Amino acid sequence: MRVVVVGGGVAGCAAAYYLAREGVAVTLVERESAASGASGYAVGLLNPLTGAGVPGPMEPLSALAFDMHRRLWPELEERSGIDLQAEMVAHLELCHTEEDAALAARTVARWQSAPGFSAAWLPPDEVHRVEPRVSREALGAVMLEKVALLDSRSLTLALLGAARSLGADIVRGDVTSVTPSGVTLRGLEMTCDALVLAMGPWSGRVSQWLGVDVPVEPLKGQILHLKGLDPPLACHIAGPGQAAHKRDGLVWIGATEEDEGFDTRLTSQARGVLMDRAARMVPSLAGLSVAGQTSCLRPVSPDRLPIVGPAPGRENIYLATAAGKKGILIGPAMGRAVADLIIEGKTDLPIEPFAPSRFCEVGS
Repeated sequence: MRVVVVGGGVAGCAAAYYLAREGVAVTLVERESAASGASGYAVGLLNPLTGAGVPGPMEPLSALAFDMHRRLWPELEERSGIDLQAEMVAHLELCHTEEDAALAARTVARWQSAPGFSAAWLPPDEVHRVEPRVSREALGAVMLEKVALLDSRSLTLALLGAARSLGADIVRGDVTSVTPSGVTLRGLEMTCDALVLAMGPWSGRVSQWLGVDVPVEPLKGQILHLKGLDPPLACHIAGPGQAAHKRDGLVWIGATEEDEGFDTRLTSQARGVLMDRAARMVPSLAGLSVAGQTSCLRPVSPDRLPIVGPAPGRENIYLATAAGKKGILIGPAMGRAVADLIIEGKTDLPIEPFAPSRFCEVGS
């Protein structure tokens, strides 16, 4: 069996890895370079208890994906030789208003009921014992132990490196059309027995190729990198936005959500918004210099849930896209799910709510 995977983000590289691990001949096609999009720029926080669809349909997949990550890390590091910079960290969700605090009570109850997690409400004095630099205006916070933090670019490249160590090929090129029997690049045709389309925010192109509706749009996100904070933050901090002290020594402040199409230009407006958020969480961050600013496009669907599974009416073509802000968390699970479907015709991962058929109407 030969499979072509289109897209070098975390989902596409994960699909290539899980297919290659089972002895399938895999070729990954990427227009630019692996991890050149959102998978290379995300903060890399893995928190299965928050985000779109949680609580709700994303809960089962997020929980399984979180457990999957921790089993996967040593395997990937051994096969690829890449340090994922993965660590378990505490998460502090700040409350700035009475409404925030009221919602926090429900958050604590839900987080406490999640297997493997411990959550507690912290009044201001306890918040400042955890991290003394948190704003004195915070009315308290929810502390969650433990979530994970890693380097998203390293994860994506490790998945690809591990896949290549198992025989997978990578081809650089721009796909111009697809059929159930293969893909066409500029000047090259590639045949295959199955096709995985993991094209991130560019997944809308599939609608024209296959005659089915794949309603994926880009959601722009900008992140600031601040330097000079010493000692490092004691935990990951959220509300508003997020502040993560990474292994590179920088504090990453994320992230904007902008409906700007495919425009990835950096803006001073976003920089101001992110600095304001940073100062509201940890006032001393406002005095730091900016080491960098990045921009990327996350793929999102109308219901903000992923699209994973067979393309309706198109035999042997599979989609793995629209993970939005949870791409790094669920990307490996998405890749494994489509690999399972290709190899075994089924998967034990709970992807039923995310079937492409909920949007895709087969064309004539």
